[in-house]
Amino acid sequence: MLMKSPTFIACLMAIGLAAMHPARAAGVLAYQIEQGGKKSEQTLNVQNGQAWVNGVWGDKNLDVLFDNSRMEAIVIDHGRQRYIPVTDDSVRKLTGRLEGMSYMLKGLNDQLQQLNPEQKAKWGMLLDGLPLDAINEAQKELAGYELESMSKGQFANGIRCEWIRLTPGRSAPVEFCLADADAFGLAEADRETLKGVVRFSQLLLQRAQGLASRFGFKISQKDLDTLAGIPVIVKDRRGQPSLTMTLTGIGAPTARLSPPTVPENYRSEGLKPWW
Repeated sequence: MLMKSPTFIACLMAIGLAAMHPARAAGVLAYQIEQGGKKSEQTLNVQNGQAWVNGVWGDKNLDVLFDNSRMEAIVIDHGRQRYIPVTDDSVRKLTGRLEGMSYMLKGLNDQLQQLNPEQKAKWGMLLDGLPLDAINEAQKELAGYELESMSKGQFANGIRCEWIRLTPGRSAPVEFCLADADAFGLAEADRETLKGVVRFSQLLLQRAQGLASRFGFKISQKDLDTLAGIPVIVKDRRGQPSLTMTLTGIGAPTARLSPPTVPENYRSEGLKPWW
């Protein structure tokens, strides 16, 4: 299926911090995720130029590791025993390949809708596993968007942040309460790591602009700048049930931090916008 909220970006956005806390050499940021009456915990760890999330969006099989010095992220999928490197170069190659596909799909769109599931699957295999039905649905959902500032200078869980609402076309809105990375009470090196996460996310979004525009999702640089912040609260109402992620606290690690590693038997896969 298609990634919701560009998954690699959604993974990296799981960060937030209160301004009044003293500086630390490493930090553990705790979030609570609520969906369908179920609650789960998620943490973001920051140390030695790296930031990582274990159990992204409550999925225990999914980890993400970001390295600030290399400007690279790795998505580790334990469920499928694979890992996916995410870099500026890999995103540029992906968007270039998909833009070429989009031209062909545009010309074949009417014909493709007449195909049965088996025929669509065969076309999908020819197009590098492209899920044709999901692409068609994405085009409908992303036909236009609205980004608006809901409030300024608000406090959420003691953190000064600004509420932003993103409504992509026909989809339900996603709301973020975003804080500036400099508000964090982390040590300077760790603050720079968090700033690197934001810069990396912005870079990926910029690379994907051309591709997104072909689905009707044209986002300006001004709007991208508005989204450049650290989420304190995220409310995603697109799915059923809806999902809420809330920062619940920050503290020093109670044990030695150890970033996730890729097991030797895991296979490397190229970046795709679908799973």
